[in-house]
Amino acid sequence: VPDGATHLRFESDRGSLQLSGLAHSIGYRPNGDELTRRVGGGGSASTVFHPWAILLGTNPARDKNPSGLTRSRILAQYTAGYGIARYLQDTAALGLDGQVNPTTGAFETLYASGWSTSYEHWLNEHWLTNITYSGIFADSTPDQPGNTYSDATYLAVSLWWIPMTNMSLAVEYVTGERENIDNQSADAERIQMLFQYNF
Repeated sequence: VPDGATHLRFESDRGSLQLSGLAHSIGYRPNGDELTRRVGGGGSASTVFHPWAILLGTNPARDKNPSGLTRSRILAQYTAGYGIARYLQDTAALGLDGQVNPTTGAFETLYASGWSTSYEHWLNEHWLTNITYSGIFADSTPDQPGNTYSDATYLAVSLWWIPMTNMSLAVEYVTGERENIDNQSADAERIQMLFQYNF
């Protein structure tokens, strides 16, 4: 059964708003038994807007050479639902869409949610800084191993140079923390270089 997704989008010169929905089938077949199916589904809301352009009455899309403040923008997204963990970046391959109760054999979808917010500040048409903070939560059944993923937070700060329309270079500092269902946690941080060229 294919996954089904849809969205509704409103867009203007100073920002956009998008609402999305998803539904898909999740199956479980014990050895020699019939296939049990559950429906997983969720929703997502995302927005991008230029706060300074709104306050100053300027237009990032129509001004011939918009200032750094006019270009600056806020990006935010929130996603939540049952059986959607594979659609979230951190939990995509962890098998947390659904779990089977080893005692009763009951199969159920699990709640998961994720959010992200960023502020992108343009210094001029070639330089910008970005700060992003995000988090993910994935539910689980009590009988799962203690090292099963529970939640995580992530912070990234970067400086970008865009010498031409289709090329960008950046240096980024990233730190994050993961917590398991047994409350054990681990954190990590790194500095990385990024290069992007669109042909």
